[in-house]
Amino acid sequence: MPIIVPRGTGKTTLGSAIGEVGQIIDGEWGADIQLLAYSREQAGYLFNASRAMLSNEESLLHYMREADILRSTKQGILYETTNSLMSIKTSDYESLDGTNAHYNIFDEVHTYDDDFIKVVN
Repeated sequence: MPIIVPRGTGKTTLGSAIGEVGQIIDGEWGADIQLLAYSREQAGYLFNASRAMLSNEESLLHYMREADILRSTKQGILYETTNSLMSIKTSDYESLDGTNAHYNIFDEVHTYDDDFIKVVN
């Protein structure tokens, strides 16, 4: 289901929060949450927004991190309870063949090649 958000209204933070919902609340074992963007830098904005939520001491995610239930790894953000991983993917769409994503969070869709969109459909 697409959610279209205008410029400057927090779409990166919203996308990250939606990804965390897919990772934690859905309860699917081994859920693969993919943060997708045309460049690694842009996808990093989504990932860093999620990591910032882990650092906010007033956030429930922070307490989950402190209990080592939710942690940042080299591969992405891992939710230990269901072995679910949130990770960055870029427009190297050939590397996306065969993935089994639970959620795909797209950012800056207007910059994607048509082939990239076709692969993740």
